[in-house]
Amino acid sequence: MNLIDRLAAIDLFRHQSRENLEAVAALAREHQIPAGTTLSRQADLGTTFFVIDSGEATIRRVDDKGFSRPVGTIRDGDHYGISSLLVSEPRDATVISRTPMRLWTIEREAFESLLNSRPSVRRNLAVPADIVQRGRLPRFDWLTPSESVVYYCHRHWLPLVRALLIGTVVTVALLLLLPVALRSVDKSWDPTVWLLVIGGAYLVFVIWHWF
Repeated sequence: MNLIDRLAAIDLFRHQSRENLEAVAALAREHQIPAGTTLSRQADLGTTFFVIDSGEATIRRVDDKGFSRPVGTIRDGDHYGISSLLVSEPRDATVISRTPMRLWTIEREAFESLLNSRPSVRRNLAVPADIVQRGRLPRFDWLTPSESVVYYCHRHWLPLVRALLIGTVVTVALLLLLPVALRSVDKSWDPTVWLLVIGGAYLVFVIWHWF
């Protein structure tokens, strides 16, 4: 099967015209890959989309305990790297060829240029919902090239006010009870110490809920 037919079978490009598919295919580079070749490595910043014509590759992922385990297989007709083509983020797995392979690659930079010069390609992309969501996440100046935002939220002020109100009521109650408590103990106790303890605890409480 030629590359244009392979692209037409991929959901991302299912709405593209033949002319647009030809334009995308023109960006691709063909590769003959020997067995045992690392096609992409987990945690590396992905910028390449892969379309497999023949051969097999093993998908391996390092778990949270540091062990590398096989989690899947890529075969002829498969593809991977859609997120690398559309958004900048690290690879979530390592892919190693198990057999000799024939495949095509498309680089993100070239694809972005095509989207800018040919708006109809962008309009007709069937981008997966999760990638659309990730593409809307903000970028911050302090992020390194290999880092990306995976979760971003804006907390509503009402839960914060509710939490602070409860803490404030408790603090005021303690302050009101403080004179009563001090009457039952040695008068040599300095109330300033207790005021500092209660005030410090309240400050920690506010900081904890604020951030």
